[in-house]
Amino acid sequence: MKAVAKDKVAWITSGDCLIIKQAGNPKPIILQKSNKKYDFSSKLIRENRQKDLIDYLWGEKTLKVQAYTKGKFQIKDNGDVYLKNQKKPLHPLIGKLLADFFSEGLPYTPLISFSRNLNKNPDPKAREQLFGFLKKYNHPLTPDGYFLAYKKVNRLANGKLVDGYSKKIDNSVGKIVRVKRSEVDPNPDNECSHGLHVAAYPYAMHEYSGDVLLTVKVNPKNVVAIPRDYQFQKMRVCEYQPICEGKKEMDKTYITNYEIKKKMKESIQKFLVEDEISIVGMTAREIVELVTKKTGTKITMSLKNKQPIIKKATQIFKEKGFKIIDPSKQVVLEGKTAKQIVTLVKNEIGENITISLKNKKSIIKKAIELLESREYSIR
Repeated sequence: MKAVAKDKVAWITSGDCLIIKQAGNPKPIILQKSNKKYDFSSKLIRENRQKDLIDYLWGEKTLKVQAYTKGKFQIKDNGDVYLKNQKKPLHPLIGKLLADFFSEGLPYTPLISFSRNLNKNPDPKAREQLFGFLKKYNHPLTPDGYFLAYKKVNRLANGKLVDGYSKKIDNSVGKIVRVKRSEVDPNPDNECSHGLHVAAYPYAMHEYSGDVLLTVKVNPKNVVAIPRDYQFQKMRVCEYQPICEGKKEMDKTYITNYEIKKKMKESIQKFLVEDEISIVGMTAREIVELVTKKTGTKITMSLKNKQPIIKKATQIFKEKGFKIIDPSKQVVLEGKTAKQIVTLVKNEIGENITISLKNKKSIIKKAIELLESREYSIR
């Protein structure tokens, strides 16, 4: 072991640890060799760059983050993040998001709202499990401190959206769906149990029954349990609010850092590509094999009669959340001018886009909205 004391910094190496203390600061920083800060800190020490070392470990970013939040978040020397006037540190993910929001220039207030909403959740297990869910499946926060998730529902003949189990609970967009918290099973070891259910995108698309995908908004205080099965992809809650059919809302600029937004979009795009199925030009045998490969369901009908197989395959794919591509409803927007896009939309669905041709970005956005509402596949 050796120690070197400087005017501003003292440091000690002991085995695989590097212990660094700033003059006047009672708490040292202890870095294991596995810590990503270890190598760079060692380099700064060898080069006697004390000011850079202090800025790197304690430094200016912490002070700037605190200033950026106008003191509403406090960051301790050990990196723990606190809400002002609270004695208990926030979950490390909040601290990471705060730093990311600062780096991206995003507003910090959703994190305050999220933290306060979460603190109202009476179950510590549910609070901890929710962080794992949000981190793993990249679900963004809304400005009021809620998060977005998915579920599948059924559309009745009259157009009303209802839950897939009882077919009685109204799930219309904008409707607040709620039950008493006491009516929801809080045990995460119970895989399927009573309560309202929402999920990550992959689970909602492939495991839920129903013919309509909903994006829903959930207050973290209303999360009751996240079962351990299916890699924690679903959860039981006592309240949620459907905000749109499909995933359109998830693509909006909700409050999330760039890294999470990028991962979220990659994850969604991956499943969207896998969810589009075309059986045009396939033989009966090829269709049967595709159904088995994609869904695990075997069609045992005779291969001599192709039409019943197509009908059955289409039914199975729809039940599993796959989209059957109609070749007559495929359009290409890439490479087209604003005027060509406006003309294409008019010819395909009879809708006029009245946006100025100078604003191509808005025209593309409107075209996609109109075409997707008619179940077109867009490239």
